[in-house]
Amino acid sequence: VTARLDELKANIIDGTSVFSDSKSRGIDEMFEWLHAVASATTQGPVVLVATFADQVTDKSDWQTISDYIAGELDRCDHALAGRLVKPGNGLFFYPIDNTKSGGDAGVQAYKAKL
Repeated sequence: VTARLDELKANIIDGTSVFSDSKSRGIDEMFEWLHAVASATTQGPVVLVATFADQVTDKSDWQTISDYIAGELDRCDHALAGRLVKPGNGLFFYPIDNTKSGGDAGVQAYKAKL
């Protein structure tokens, strides 16, 4: 499941959106996809990928976003919580810098987990 990190930051931290038509589009769509995956599958790993990491340079924002996602999964007792593949960096998602393509550390970590 993918989401734009800049949009998640806008939704969760700033209470806004990078899109003019919504205030919570990214986080809502991410959870819609998680619910869809949970409805369609009962086993197998699930990976959260946050793209546009170059747009959110403050790593404390990454942790705030990750903590929010973890809290929502716990609050909802989400079926996928135990199936999420975590990158081992304390986050619930793989931050990916789109501008670096395969050279990005997040891409490398994701490939290593695969």
